[in-house]
Amino acid sequence: MTKQYAVFLALIVGLLMLISWQWQVEAQSQNGKSLQQRAKEAAKLKEDAPDKFTEEELEKLDLAKKRGKALYQQRLFPFDTYPVAKHLEAFRHVQANNIKPLVESNVVEPLRAIGPAPVINGQTAGFSVRTNVTGRVTTLAFDPRSSNTIYLGGAQGGVWRSMDAGQTWTPLTNDAPTQATGAIAIDPTNSNIIYVGTGEGNFSGDTFFGMGILKSTDGGSTWKQFAADTFAGSGINKIVIDPRNTNVLYASATVAFAGVSSDVGSQVTANGIFKSTDGGQTFASSLRLTGQISVGAFGYDIEMDPNNSNTLYATLEAEGIFKTTNGGQNWTKLGGGLPTRDFGRSDIALYRANPSIIYASFESTRTADILDFYKSTNGGDSWSLIGKPRGDFTCQCSYDQIIEVDPTNPDQVYFGGVSFYRSTDGGQNWSDIGSSLHSDFHAMAFTPGSPRRIIVGNDGGVWLSPDGGNSFNNIVGNLALTQFQSVAIHPTNPNITIGGTQDNGTNMYIGNLVWQHADDGDGGTSRIDQLSPATMYSTRFNLPGVLIGPFRSDSAGALGSWRMIRSGINQSDDVIFYAPMELDNIKPNTLYFGTFRLYRTTDR
Repeated sequence: MTKQYAVFLALIVGLLMLISWQWQVEAQSQNGKSLQQRAKEAAKLKEDAPDKFTEEELEKLDLAKKRGKALYQQRLFPFDTYPVAKHLEAFRHVQANNIKPLVESNVVEPLRAIGPAPVINGQTAGFSVRTNVTGRVTTLAFDPRSSNTIYLGGAQGGVWRSMDAGQTWTPLTNDAPTQATGAIAIDPTNSNIIYVGTGEGNFSGDTFFGMGILKSTDGGSTWKQFAADTFAGSGINKIVIDPRNTNVLYASATVAFAGVSSDVGSQVTANGIFKSTDGGQTFASSLRLTGQISVGAFGYDIEMDPNNSNTLYATLEAEGIFKTTNGGQNWTKLGGGLPTRDFGRSDIALYRANPSIIYASFESTRTADILDFYKSTNGGDSWSLIGKPRGDFTCQCSYDQIIEVDPTNPDQVYFGGVSFYRSTDGGQNWSDIGSSLHSDFHAMAFTPGSPRRIIVGNDGGVWLSPDGGNSFNNIVGNLALTQFQSVAIHPTNPNITIGGTQDNGTNMYIGNLVWQHADDGDGGTSRIDQLSPATMYSTRFNLPGVLIGPFRSDSAGALGSWRMIRSGINQSDDVIFYAPMELDNIKPNTLYFGTFRLYRTTDR
């Protein structure tokens, strides 16, 4: 290959990258979950137990891994590794030189928020119920002094606070170095001190890494950035604070690089359990089985014994549950009936009134659903198998998996997966209490002093239950967390914009902060015909071997007016989760659509 040809090829690749930036990894399920981590686990399991997977299953998992890798290799060109540290370096340069964005320098018109805050009549994925929605909520916390003050973290929306039980919300971290949020913890002795773990550890194609720990000492008015060098490139899933010495914190960290880990050489080593003894300024590794990114190094959950802060429990991806009785100096891997193989992510819950009672959930690496539930009544020394729930009980367990136990009732257990479930008999039987809500649950919190009053967060926002899950109230309010995959603007009317969003369909701006729901599914590419703007186009998510869309509306995007326009496209084509589509703005009626090959239509 000549040098000139190589340069030309690089320019073409760069152009395609700009056009296809919204292309997502096919290795996702309907609600955005990545299969790449499970592909790595499958490779490990193949070595340990080749009979556990069929050749067809292994081929699919390997293909998912390769596609994820290919997506990011294009964006790394001409480099081999992702320069995570450059993000931090750039942010520090901006701070040190007091550089202002162009919109604050009167060079261009100032930005103004146009929402969605929220989307109204958004259809919940997989259900027929319609409700107001916003983007993915990853973490929730109550102010211990006020049952009406709630802190919330969005996957890419930063930290918000409500002081009226969710009726209205105020953003607190608009000037932070990143809006990707994974954990919030409030000092139990001084609720003006708040810690935020940046970066999200739920594996998906739109999961992004963080830049350390944010700390506020004035209730969220101002923030300082700590431990950025330690956690840059990682996601913080959980932070716990020692109530007897609140300068001591523990954080669980995992890879949070858009669903891709070491396959693209992100060079992130901050995964596992970390400890700080200086109020979050610095963190040292406490529990990490490997010194590099690999299966078994990802930290997900961490729980502290309320009666003895030196006793903690932690989960590591594909390794299991660990316990320390000396504040993290030494950890012991727990067994006594827990699974020893074929599992990935796990989660734990301690019964606060008697922390010897522990519940645990485990992901199956073969199905990505629940493997089993377990219970211990002796602090983790031994475990009994509760079993796998029967019926319509699903979990994309490296994406949505939380288990919690009522602080005053050891038999009332909650589990968040695709829906939200409750058991009143210690996990023997479960009821789906989340079918009227949005799907994919990532966060839950109990009101201090009123444990039956709970809040839950999922891919569509946040809900409050006053009665332990018997009923729920939507408290999305004015939250603006929606995660867009694309936007398209009207050629003449600035008050019309449409965009595809993660798990919340395609939605339309009509001149105010509240957007209208236009089409269902995970919304992908959106386009408006620039010569005939009443005609609009959209795509939805696709699954392996299932091509969904593209779609066209000739009624200005009105809900119910979209119809499929895939005549001539091979329905069995291999296709990524968000298939790329492009509209030719010069040649009327001409569009391009991509599977593993390129299609063109000249008749709309």
